Amino acid sequence: MLYIGYTLILITCTVVVLVALDKVKPKLYPYLLYGIGAGMILMTSMAGQFLVGSDIHLEYYYAQLRSG
Repeated sequence: MLYIGYTLILITCTVVVLVALDKVKPKLYPYLLYGIGAGMILMTSMAGQFLVGSDIHLEYYYAQLRSG
């Protein structure tokens, strides 16, 4: 999961550089934005073995405290 996050950041930076250097046609901008946005949403919303979020650690602590 960690490598997917790094890969998405690398792809996003590459796209930004390519757009800044005018190597990407403006007609492709909506597709690039949609792809990057969907990747970021799916990266944090899909189930995985790690906790992701702002308050999930506290909720997990209380759940373990109650069930333990």
